[in-house]
Formats: sequence, C-alpha cells, structure tokens
Amino acid sequence: MKLLNIFSVGLLLMAFASCENPLETDLSNADVTVQLNDKVVADGNIIRVKKGTPITFNIIGEPDYVSFFSGEKGHIYEYRDRQFIDMDQIKSSVLTFDVNVVYGNPANIFKMLYSTDFVGMNKNDFKNDSILLEQTQWNELIAQADLPQTTHANADTYSSYSIDMKQFFGQNITLAIRYEGIDATQSQSKITFKDMKITNVMANGDIIEVGASQFGFTPINLNYMDATTKQINALPADLKNKALEDLTVLQYATVTNGAGGFWRTDQIATGKFWMNASDPRQDMPMTYSWIVSDHLAVNACEPDAGVSVKNMSTVVDKFEYTYNEVGTYKATFALHNANYQYSDEKLCNIIINVE
Repeated sequence: MKLLNIFSVGLLLMAFASCENPLETDLSNADVTVQLNDKVVADGNIIRVKKGTPITFNIIGEPDYVSFFSGEKGHIYEYRDRQFIDMDQIKSSVLTFDVNVVYGNPANIFKMLYSTDFVGMNKNDFKNDSILLEQTQWNELIAQADLPQTTHANADTYSSYSIDMKQFFGQNITLAIRYEGIDATQSQSKITFKDMKITNVMANGDIIEVGASQFGFTPINLNYMDATTKQINALPADLKNKALEDLTVLQYATVTNGAGGFWRTDQIATGKFWMNASDPRQDMPMTYSWIVSDHLAVNACEPDAGVSVKNMSTVVDKFEYTYNEVGTYKATFALHNANYQYSDEKLCNIIINVE
C-alpha cells in the first residue's frame, strides 16, 4: 500500500489525544504534521524512523508562538515547570567534587561545612551576614583531616570527594567553604574546586544532575578592610577603580583574573571555581573569606526546556529535528496565540519510535 506524503497528526486525535484545544478559538485549525518518505514512515498511529534521520514537521495554520519539546531527557513537556522531584522516586543522591591545592601549606586553612539551620545571607547587609556566618553552628561536610593537608603535585592533580545526600532529604541544607589564612610567613594556597554537582539517580534509571552554578554560591570577604594597595591594583580594572574610592565594593566581590585573596567564579557553570593564592610576604593581607550557597533541596532539578520554533517576528511553516538515540518519544508542539483580548494554547503530541 502506497504511503501518503503527509501524515496528519490531526488523524491521531482519538488514539493519542495529539491536540488538546481547551478554548476552541482560531487555533482550532492549527496543527502539526509529519512529512513522510522512505525513511520516515507511519506505522499505525506511530511514526517510525531510524536514529540519525532528520524528521520534518509541518506547521499548519497561523499560531503566534510554537515551542518544541522532543520528549528526550530534559525536554519533556510535562516537566517544563518541575523544580522538585518526589523524594520516593530518588534511588540515590550524591554530592561529588574534586579539589586541587597548590602553593603554600593548605593544612587547616579551609573547611568544608554545612548547616540545616542557617537562615541564609541577605547578600547586601555585610554586618549582619558576617554575624550570621560566625554565630551559626556549622558542621563538617568533610572531616578536616580528610581535606588536603599538603599541596598537590601540580594544577592537574585532584583529590575526589563523595557525600551521600539522602541524609538531608526533607531539609534545606546550606553549603559553605571557609578560607582563613593562618601563616603570614608563606604563600597562601590556591584552592580549586572542580566538577561540583549533586547527582540524583531515579528509580526508573534516569539521572538528574544539579551543578554548582545552581547552588547560588555567594562570596563574603570578611577581611575586605585589610586590602592593600598592591592587592587592589591587581583587581580587574572596573573593580579596582571602584575599590580605590570605596572598599565596601569588595565585601561580596569575585574576580575574573588572578587577583590574590578573592574567589573566582566565572567558570562555575562548568562546576569549577577557586580561591586565588595570595602572599602575605609580598604586601598582601591574610585572606579570610567564605563562599556560601543558598538553601539547597536535595531533590531540586532543572525544569525541562523546549525549543522556540516560531514567534511573532518569524514566519515558519517547517521544523526539522533529528533523534540520535534509540527509544520511543512523545514529541510535543505547544502552539500559542495571545493578544489583549484572549490567550489560547493548543498541544500537538506525536509518538515517535526511533530504531
């Protein structure tokens, strides 16, 4: 039997509820179809395709906005607003990170801490934040003796750590790293954290990761008033100019260069951040600085994301997508019209079997 060139998703309404139209306005005639060929075929109510084969979707009607959710992990429409996972669905939860230490003597100068009682920093009230930090009863996340007590061989050598986070289920936990120099006769260590993330393994085998960039880490430099001219001159130009006029700009400052005694966080999206080394023997102050997370819920997750296919400034009637992994997916197109009088949304779902 010869296949038609166009497979209309509209024909799948009864079997798959491919289009839901709650408002019955002008989107009732809008639809999404799949363009069939010898590599993209219809098998009953399911589209079959080999992995790596592009699929062309035709957008029918005139929706103002179209978003596409492929149905792959991280791109499922039903999870677009999800921020938390049911804890009974989590099989394991582990915080992992690597630490590298170079220069000086790192013994006892930094601590890995946590609290389930910390109320959180204001981030704009240095005096109160300082008091909160120092009056909170912090617990060791990593025993002090298990942190590096000597420097690593080089900047590419790391110590690895793993903490079971299931112990914190149902609690808001704050993570903190406290760095305080204790020996003015030698360089203070550069301490680098890499690949910091919480990995949740679900009961169904899915893996959900939350990286350090989502922890809300904020530095607070408790010794900012001790900043020397040499330390200030090493700052990035814009921060340097402000600090020369008012040292308070250093209270929560991070840097994007190697300025000694400050946290560098511009690479935290990759899970990497560090405290720059400084040398009290070279007209640099002894560093005393924390970096503190927001409240973390162990079962937090990123909402799933879609792809914008069409908006008011674009004219699109086709969209192409390629699945590269074998599996069965529910692809969802969210069509949306809106003006000052009404708002209308319509969902078009397509079941795709990738072989």
